[in-house]
Amino acid sequence: MRTVHTERFMVPVKAAAEVVSRLEELDARRLMSDQLMRRILFRMVVDGGSWLRVRTGDVDPDGQTRCRLTYKMVEQVDHLTSDRQIEVERAIDLVVESYDECVELLSRIGLMPVSRQETRRTKYICQFEDARYTVSFDTWPWLEDLRFVSVEPLEGISPDSLEDFGDSLGLRKYRGYKGGVDQAYRERLGFEVSSIRDVRFGVLFPGESILVADNSR
Repeated sequence: MRTVHTERFMVPVKAAAEVVSRLEELDARRLMSDQLMRRILFRMVVDGGSWLRVRTGDVDPDGQTRCRLTYKMVEQVDHLTSDRQIEVERAIDLVVESYDECVELLSRIGLMPVSRQETRRTKYICQFEDARYTVSFDTWPWLEDLRFVSVEPLEGISPDSLEDFGDSLGLRKYRGYKGGVDQAYRERLGFEVSSIRDVRFGVLFPGESILVADNSR
């Protein structure tokens, strides 16, 4: 199980365009442009801090589009230099051949799909100092005036280096949005996105009738 070192930001569309301009100044290479991705979240019975996802449409740093089955969990761990605890995200990723067959397999072994989702992603790969990073700009249904930006290193680096790269892109003032997409949906629409059965572009927000009965993932 790998530890996920990712910084996430919620950025207005205009500010996101400025971040793209900074990436282009750094000679970043675009991997995908406004490409549709599909995902399904499955409910986990282990605990509320873990979830299972099947996703297709993302482009890897080598330029290949792959379908992945991902298990993620969030743990509270002791901070190394203080007496507080911090959240650490860990993940297991598996490449699968077929999105539909993977979804069918999980359903047949008794896992319940919680939320079917669409997003659109633009993604860059960038060299900064001694490390490479991917920078993704995600657009979610009903929140099209925002871009959810994630910055992830491709090599092991220090947290300070990751923050320095984010700062170089002008993302400092957007840091600290810990609740991510769920928090944005909750603040704007009153529901976490993971509690909505069908999240797609081109349809009106359908209201409470499409919420799952249990919000655990």
